[in-house]
Amino acid sequence: MSTRPPLGLLALVLLTLLVLAPTAPADAERLGPGRPDQPAFSGYTTRAGHELGIAALADGTIGICLDTGTRLWPRRSTRATTVTDPVVGYLLSTTLGPARRDGALATALWWVVGKERGLNSQPRRMTSRLAELRRESPGLHRKVLTAARTLLADARRHAAPASGYRATPPRLTSEGRTGTVGGLGIRSAAGRWVPGIRMEITLTGATFTDGRSSRTVTTTTRASESAWHRIDGEAVTVRVRYTGVPEHRYRLHRSGARFQRVAASAGTRALTTSARTAELPTPSLTTRVNLQRALSGDVLVDAVTVRGTGGAKVAGEWRLLGPVRPDSGLRCRAVRWTGAPVAGRGTFSVTGDTTVHVGRTRVLRGGCYTYQERLTASARTMATAWTPAGLVEETSLVRPRPPAVPTHPVVDTGGQGAGRSTSGATARLRAPTARVSARLSGVDFRRSVLTAPVRRTDAGIWREGARLSALVGTTVVVGHVSDRRDRPGVFHRLRRLDVGDRLTTTDAGGSNLTWRVVRVRTVDRRRLPRSLFSQGIARRLVLITCTDRVRTSTGGFHYRKNLVVEAVPY
Repeated sequence: MSTRPPLGLLALVLLTLLVLAPTAPADAERLGPGRPDQPAFSGYTTRAGHELGIAALADGTIGICLDTGTRLWPRRSTRATTVTDPVVGYLLSTTLGPARRDGALATALWWVVGKERGLNSQPRRMTSRLAELRRESPGLHRKVLTAARTLLADARRHAAPASGYRATPPRLTSEGRTGTVGGLGIRSAAGRWVPGIRMEITLTGATFTDGRSSRTVTTTTRASESAWHRIDGEAVTVRVRYTGVPEHRYRLHRSGARFQRVAASAGTRALTTSARTAELPTPSLTTRVNLQRALSGDVLVDAVTVRGTGGAKVAGEWRLLGPVRPDSGLRCRAVRWTGAPVAGRGTFSVTGDTTVHVGRTRVLRGGCYTYQERLTASARTMATAWTPAGLVEETSLVRPRPPAVPTHPVVDTGGQGAGRSTSGATARLRAPTARVSARLSGVDFRRSVLTAPVRRTDAGIWREGARLSALVGTTVVVGHVSDRRDRPGVFHRLRRLDVGDRLTTTDAGGSNLTWRVVRVRTVDRRRLPRSLFSQGIARRLVLITCTDRVRTSTGGFHYRKNLVVEAVPY
């Protein structure tokens, strides 16, 4: 009795034979007298059966063997890694497809990638195989070498940079209602325009000369350029999408030591870029303040130069920001302008390209000021944004005017109690470390002497110095160490202050400011530095009282030195 194999087993055997049988697409070109064994082979096969070309892996991927004559062609699934090589990536991306239908091109690609680019592990065997081709078909041999040289030269000219191709924004030019879009294409690492890439160009706000808003072309070795017409003065946007862009990498397939390595294409990619032109020309602004260093009471003016108006009448706005506290070096370059107060604002107009002077403002407070300008839209021009705040050429540092200070100033805070002060003061000074909490009353020099207030519990703020709310200059505060009866004054414990301690001031408006002590020293009362009263400097608070008490022969006392505490904003 005979037995038949199960139908399922027969089907499995037939399927295996179909997979393993050498097949090729109908359009593959097989050249040469030999019969190839590799699936989907395209190229030349010598009489000895040596295959010079490309073939398919089990998943249908087309590639080139890199171990000629030493290993088996992979028949099963492979592991693939991506290798960066712009020239090989370009060759495989652009040539593997056409090579499937052109045996001579497939042979040339096999030679270029394996021998000329050095990827094949058996260069001598490759040379021997090509010699067989020369003996068997001299004409085809010449054709293959010519194609190989052409492929390599083309790849070197048009291969991508090591990081891949980039789509640079197109160049848009506009003149009234017409313009051009140019610079279309992809550049290679050698700076050449890459041909053969599909390019879809889409316009918004304009049409091409044929009335359409989009077109599809193929790149050449020159940059593409097209003319357009604006629609009702709208802004024009061009969007370019490149497809079929060659990769700068290739895929290396491996399936074991017994099988050949295969180089295949990593495919192609798509790149997108765009550009936009304003509805109408946008003028430019350049500006410069008249005084980059000024004094309180000076007048600031900004010179504004407008270009690119096309002769149109254009309106603009200006504003002066400030004052803002300068940095510790009394400079304005590092200050923050966000939220700065506005010292002045206004409008101006120009006709055509010209220079105008705007923003005339008298500044009364010290600090940093900066101008900003912008142009509003007109019938023939676009608006411009505000010029950035803090431009060096737009910024002015305003210092207080120097007050009258005696040549040899004297601060009398040692018990005389004869100073004149303003009543009803609401400003205060607090120094927790020295247990100071004092009202501040205004005091002045009487000849060369600056005397503390009559009340020993009050401190005196020098009227000619910087106000507590000032951003530049010195605020001088004086206070008694004791009165003539030797009762403790407001600054009796000022000597307890040390570098790093904090002070707090409150001005008449209720605004608080914290200070940090940076220097404590004693000086001879007869040699008190006049510089303590300087105003053209970074913000500073100076506290002065008396120290170094000496008894007199009559039983009284006096003070020989001043205690000086200097602090800066915290």
